[in-house]
Amino acid sequence: MSSTLSLNVKRLGQILKEGAEGQVTESGQRLEGASTLYWPVLRQLIVSDFKSTRSTETARQMFGKPAARFAAIDGSMNQTLLGGLAVFWAGAYAATGTIDYEPDAAPKLKYDPNFLEKGHGLASCVPIYIDSIPEVEPQNATYVGQAISGPVTEQSTVDNSTIANWIMLFSELYLAYTFACKNDFQIILLDRSLSGTQSSLVQDTSKRALWKRECAILGMKTDGLKLDEQDLAYSRYRTPNLDGLLPPRGDYLRHSAMLLLEKTNSSLSMDEIAKRLNISEADRVGKLHRYLTRAAQDNRYFAETNGKYSLLPNLDTAWQRTKKIVDYFGQRFFSSNAGNPLQINDDAGPRWLTTLDLALLCLFTMNMLIETCRLNKILLIGITKDTTARDMITHLIPLCVNQHIWAGKIDHVPTTDRMLLQAVSMFHHEEVNVPWSTVEYDTAFQTIVGRFKEVKGDVSGAVKNRIIQEQLFVKSYVQLDKAMSDDQFRSNVLFIDRLYHPFENAPTLSLMHEYGGAVEDVRPILWQNNELENRTQELVMITLKSMTHQSVPEIFGHNEPLYIADKVAKAQERNASQMIKGMGHWLVSHPKLRKYAFYMNSFRSRRSEIENARTRA
Repeated sequence: MSSTLSLNVKRLGQILKEGAEGQVTESGQRLEGASTLYWPVLRQLIVSDFKSTRSTETARQMFGKPAARFAAIDGSMNQTLLGGLAVFWAGAYAATGTIDYEPDAAPKLKYDPNFLEKGHGLASCVPIYIDSIPEVEPQNATYVGQAISGPVTEQSTVDNSTIANWIMLFSELYLAYTFACKNDFQIILLDRSLSGTQSSLVQDTSKRALWKRECAILGMKTDGLKLDEQDLAYSRYRTPNLDGLLPPRGDYLRHSAMLLLEKTNSSLSMDEIAKRLNISEADRVGKLHRYLTRAAQDNRYFAETNGKYSLLPNLDTAWQRTKKIVDYFGQRFFSSNAGNPLQINDDAGPRWLTTLDLALLCLFTMNMLIETCRLNKILLIGITKDTTARDMITHLIPLCVNQHIWAGKIDHVPTTDRMLLQAVSMFHHEEVNVPWSTVEYDTAFQTIVGRFKEVKGDVSGAVKNRIIQEQLFVKSYVQLDKAMSDDQFRSNVLFIDRLYHPFENAPTLSLMHEYGGAVEDVRPILWQNNELENRTQELVMITLKSMTHQSVPEIFGHNEPLYIADKVAKAQERNASQMIKGMGHWLVSHPKLRKYAFYMNSFRSRRSEIENARTRA
């Protein structure tokens, strides 16, 4: 006779088996139907004709020679509770080498000799007593007391902290920036979405009301001047094109005017500013007039004298001073041995850097990286493995079908871009050759939707009617490998975004968008079909294909240099973990510290140690 427990286990097993089987069958049928529905559109957007001869010519034109130095960067982190002391460790490491492009063969990849011993890496370690964490993370601080679900423990405070995440992101971006500054590397690979990182950092630092309360870098001196709120605000949007300007629309209008005044280094009238920004429509000129007038009256960014506008004193040096702040903290976190890198002590007194400070430092580093890569013609590429993005299905394709750019019938499909393209590649494997890529399109499409009924123009912003900066990053989905024995068995589809260089002269769309009382022109990049030549994408695909191997299952269809960088980062994290563990033993055994260490340990941790010791005995 079976017991109640065994019958319950049998019942759960049956539910699990039938439920999983049903879900997999339903998902497969849905994807097969979606791939058939979308195929008439997607067949125009999949590019698979990549020529080694052309990519070699492109490399020579872009890099000055048919070869390039590359650096693939990945990071790792660790956060540990030692009694009452939280230790946060994070770092970034790079795999470096050379890729030689040959006219009639696949590129040859060669790693730098002994780069594991002599390689590049940055790491930092931050010990913080547990009661100081709310000072570093004021926005995430939890009331230390009785929560609804029970008491908030010290371990949960450390586990939920984002300090290590921010330090890891800072280390990855700063390491990439140091590579770009050397002008010795022509390709930089990051294991993250560039556009997603940049947009998230802008959003994370958008609440100006928090700056005075939570920013320790506010008021720090560089070149004898204190960094103020307007300096920070100006540097947040420091991602101009090579002409030195931002798109004169949306939230970027006032920043474009500031960059223009900085570039000309002179005072300009309203009409002169409008003319140089190519603003002629009455509603757009009126919007510019309102922005400039209000800002001058509030003594923000602009000063007005006799009808001419100029930047406020010292604002023209804000970006240079901000970069010096970033370099100072980059050295402090990753090179200096002078105490805890999160603690600063200057004329304003001792205080902690906060996670808002770290977010601003990461954003400024990202902007510095973009500026340097554009200046030195560096291919900056982000690779995302398991993306849940849906902007191609929900934004790009419906918009282009409604604008009669593409012909086809579109319906809502409850899946991701990656899964749809994976299904299309499998079910239409005879027509889709590997490697392939979708045509590249502007990452601004992630925030563009069809026009809302109550507004003018062609499109609207997806969130609060805002559209992010166009002509900054372009994205695509790629599939790099397949099995030799089964044509339908193919590698995962990856999400690729890269920095766009204005010299590429890419095709754009002209879309009208009403924002701030004016109808403005948004010009996102879009290669409309696979017949349009895109030399830079071809170079990227030839490069990425050469960096994957079928012989290593872990990198089947992925990127070997990033895989190696990840392994190096994880090895360093294990070493750091052992070092942190050793420091914990040192604390409890030190004659002068063990009395304090006893009280620093929580009751739970002491009980766990005693029980483990008794078990071993």
